[in-house]
Amino acid sequence: MYLRRIAIALTAMAVFIGGCADAGTEKEISAAEVLSIGTADSGGTMSSAGRAIAGLIEQIYPEISVNINVSNGSVANVKALMSGEIDLGFVSSDIAGEAVDGAGDFEGAPAEKLRAIGAVYSTLSNWMALSSSGLTYVHDLKGGRIGVGPQDSATEISALRVIDAMGINSSNSTLVNCGLSSGPRDVAAGKLDAAHAYAGVPIAGFVEISNENDCRLLLYTEEELETIISGNRFLYKDVIPAETYKGQTEDVKTYGVKCLLCVSGDMDAELVYELTAALYENRDVLIREHPAFSSMQNGDFMYSELAAELHEGAGRYYEEQGLI
Repeated sequence: MYLRRIAIALTAMAVFIGGCADAGTEKEISAAEVLSIGTADSGGTMSSAGRAIAGLIEQIYPEISVNINVSNGSVANVKALMSGEIDLGFVSSDIAGEAVDGAGDFEGAPAEKLRAIGAVYSTLSNWMALSSSGLTYVHDLKGGRIGVGPQDSATEISALRVIDAMGINSSNSTLVNCGLSSGPRDVAAGKLDAAHAYAGVPIAGFVEISNENDCRLLLYTEEELETIISGNRFLYKDVIPAETYKGQTEDVKTYGVKCLLCVSGDMDAELVYELTAALYENRDVLIREHPAFSSMQNGDFMYSELAAELHEGAGRYYEEQGLI
């Protein structure tokens, strides 16, 4: 476990989120900690979610400092957790499931110690194009220039999974790796026909392009959604709510998956217990920082049907609250 303990309490916070001032009474942990949290591309939700959670933890526990570790996303975060490079990391459930099963990018090397603190938001598939493109459905992209997301990210993996089911591949279309900010900008500049993002909504890069351009979200047919979710037990149908992006007047049907905040099974159980309590008891604070966190208020979203086993410290907290 990558956990650097220091002898005295830290006097400065690496990140401060104004809304966290309402997070309640400061608590104490036996020793000061410097923790790192693995996020992803700055244009996506993992980045802003990481900052919000880091700020919340630091506000409640002044003896903890949380560093943000930018990566390509879920796959990289699992590998960094297992190697001890980071302490916490965001992982979409479809990738977590593959990691635990030793499938996909983890073929022959299952992440046996991957554990979850809980689910923190819903990751949804978003495809955005300019309205002037004439595109309506994702399958209309065949033969076009398609931004599939950062290399080896959950955005790219999910994009390739769905377009392959539609007969779209590098032989008949141009597939481009791009960031969740740079991809939408390339759409606006006419360099790409559409860009994909797999993240909690609203996605910052898509907000930017839709505020400055007349854009539309591309659609899946009902049959396509059925095919997509049937291929992975952690996927489910969902919607991107109307008004998520400028000019979006109706709900857009899509699919999604829970995004988990994960740790290694080797992390100290008492520390995980305290971190779990901080997140669960301050969900309202996190929602004020980013609306994607609103899923945390939905029934048993945080602690049920997870792709990775709950860490023993997290499980103990939920059990003591009578939740599981």
